[in-house]
This record gives sequence, structure tokens and C-alpha cells, in this order.
Amino acid sequence: MIKISNKVVKKFFNLIEDSREFYKDFLSREPKNKLIPEIYLSMKEFQYLAEKEDESLDVNTVLDLSVADYNFIYYIGSSEKINITQLSKKMKISKGYASKAIKKLHSYELIEIFQIPPNKKELFLSLTKSGTKIYLNIYKEFLKKENEIEIFLEDNFNDSELKTIFDFFIKINKFKNEKLLKNK
Repeated sequence: MIKISNKVVKKFFNLIEDSREFYKDFLSREPKNKLIPEIYLSMKEFQYLAEKEDESLDVNTVLDLSVADYNFIYYIGSSEKINITQLSKKMKISKGYASKAIKKLHSYELIEIFQIPPNKKELFLSLTKSGTKIYLNIYKEFLKKENEIEIFLEDNFNDSELKTIFDFFIKINKFKNEKLLKNK
């Protein structure tokens, strides 16, 4: 598990506060609603904290695996049968990057690569026993995090507020996805 020093956390929140003032001054000239700069900064803070939380995924392993490697293991373990193309689409990464990661995981004997006759061209992926153990640990961690957020949401928001939050995320994700598609 990656530990973040209090000094780094303090610097980040000072940066957020400095940015908050900058963006408030900068954006307050134009937005129709004065909350827009605050929402933007809160989204950035949420994104940063979510990334830090993902980096601190507490999965016991002696291997030198990155967060991305754990994501590969999770996606492969969550699929009955998956090939490199399907995996790269699911993870929104290039096939080249997926192939590189798969080679690494295969060298650690965490995944198996196999073919299904009669198609000898297409390669499929599955977890080995060691890979399955890591997958189950990851799955357990994800369930724990999901349970924590579910309890937090239920304790702090009513049904109407939850609907508003849900609508917000649907719309912001649609906006971000459309933006990504335009840039391809």
C-alpha cells in the first residue's frame, strides 16, 4: 500500500485552495452560476483523491505490479473469456499497451493465453491459480470500497439528492466521452 505523507497532502490542499481563489477570480467573470468554478475544482479534487485511493489498493502480493496491472487482472478475471481486442476496448487503451501488459502478467504466470479451435488466429486470456488469488483480493477490496461509498451515500443524501447526483454523473460522463471521441 502506498502511503502519502502529511506534507504532500497539505501541499495538495494548499494548491487546491490557491487554485480555488484563482479560478474563482478567473471564472467568476463569465459563468451564469457562481457555483460553477467551485464545482469544477471539487470535481478535480475528487478525481485526484480517487486516483490516490486507487494507488493505495491493498492487495497482498510480492510481485512488482502497478495499478494498471491490477486493472488488467480484474478485467480478465471478471470476464468468462476475453481476447486482447475486447480487453483493450473495455479498458479504453491501445492494443499495443494491452499486449505489453499481458506479456508482463504472463511472465509472472498470472494469466494464461489460449486459443479456441478452429480459430487459431484469435488469442484468449484467463487467470492462473495465482492470478485468481490476486483477482479475488482485488474483488474483495472493490466490494469493501463499494460498500463504504454506498453507506456514505445512504447516510448523507435522500432519494431526490441521489437522483440529482446520478443525473449529474450521467451528463458529465456523456460530455467527457463525446469530447474524447472528437479528439480521436
